[in-house]
Amino acid sequence: MVIKHLLRILPVGLLGAALAPGAAQGLELREAVRQALENNSQVQAQRHQQEAAGYRTEASRSGYLPMVDLEVGARATNSPAQAFMAKLNQGDIDQSDFGDPAGDPYGTLNDPDTTSDLATALVLRQPLYRGGATSAEVRRARSNQEAMSRQADRTRLDVALGATKAFLQVQLAEARVAVTEEALKAAREHLRIAENRLETGAAMRGDMLQARTRVSELEEQLLAHRNEVAVAKSALNERLGRDLDAPVSLDRDLGEDLPAEAPGLEVLVERAIAKRPTIAATEAELGAARAGVDAASAELLPRINLEARLEDHRASAADQSWLAGVRMDWRLFGGGRWASRNAAEAERFAARAQLTDIRRKVRLEVKQAKLDLDTARRRLDTVGHAVASARESLRTNTDRYRQGAATMVEVLDAQLARQQARLRQLEAFYDLRLSHARLQKAVGQTPVLDRLAGSDGSDADPRG
Repeated sequence: MVIKHLLRILPVGLLGAALAPGAAQGLELREAVRQALENNSQVQAQRHQQEAAGYRTEASRSGYLPMVDLEVGARATNSPAQAFMAKLNQGDIDQSDFGDPAGDPYGTLNDPDTTSDLATALVLRQPLYRGGATSAEVRRARSNQEAMSRQADRTRLDVALGATKAFLQVQLAEARVAVTEEALKAAREHLRIAENRLETGAAMRGDMLQARTRVSELEEQLLAHRNEVAVAKSALNERLGRDLDAPVSLDRDLGEDLPAEAPGLEVLVERAIAKRPTIAATEAELGAARAGVDAASAELLPRINLEARLEDHRASAADQSWLAGVRMDWRLFGGGRWASRNAAEAERFAARAQLTDIRRKVRLEVKQAKLDLDTARRRLDTVGHAVASARESLRTNTDRYRQGAATMVEVLDAQLARQQARLRQLEAFYDLRLSHARLQKAVGQTPVLDRLAGSDGSDADPRG
């Protein structure tokens, strides 16, 4: 209620210039966040990484499926053993290959001519037992895919918060320009009053010089604040994936759409533990580490495969041969397999410790975000009273100066106090809205786009 009362008593145009008639439709905060999520390069990169993780999961299932290889080889040799085997595979062995019984019976076998061979083989291997390695690889790939998905969600939260902050900084910069312009207008009026009083002999020259100095200071501040607006708009365009010099027109003032009260701390912490992408990603990484232990353990067990082979060394079917059987391979020593398994166990313990640490940090982050939001809300109520008091003080001192009952120093001090109070109020608006967005991110909700529901399940902030 206090905030709404303060908004009613603020002068029109305090928090930003209104859109001129016929101007282009202003950019809303929700639309800015959507554009950032759609155009951000980090989000796009995460999307492709998710796709790659999906393919890796699909590839991990290949351990259940047969492997079919086509082998083609050509060679020429005069090695007695290799030449004899080549001719044997080709079905070309005859009596002449065993030499002349009347002469040298082993001449051809011991010193063959150059023999060529063109071999084609179709090989089938079907895994029958791998010690659970395939299922472990599938679980690890699925866990990595889930971790990648949760990391993408975390990136979305970061991008949404960054876009929200950039949008609010534009609003804050424009509001500072409006406050400074109004202060400059008042300072020029005070300078005019001082000049008139000097002409009539009712004031000293020092009053006019002080007023003129104040005008000069505000003109410098106005230039600086206008530069801040230009930089803030370029930063917002960068967040939205647009040209840095693209025109930016916002549809609302900084003090509009203030968030409502947030749920209690316990509700927020419980929600963060359940929805925070960082926790979900770490849990998935722990699952991948557990699967890694199983995969490393499977390397200690034997492998059994069903193998079939069809070979062809000539064009005719008569020269084809086949082979079928079951083969077991078991490495009994070597390869550092036990060390690999121990390393996988250490990685599992590390992932579990990291999950515990992440949960603690998330609780702390939620608590800090909630306290920051509550502090910003109380600060806004407090600074609102200061704005009202400073405005009344300026009005009183200005009237007293016209009547000769106050000095120009008192008027300028009152004017400075009012400007500073209004700037603090703008910062309080900014802090309140940004703290609310940070609390949304802390509990795993997309800033602005999601709603921070109350403890009863109702929407605490209907405008996001």
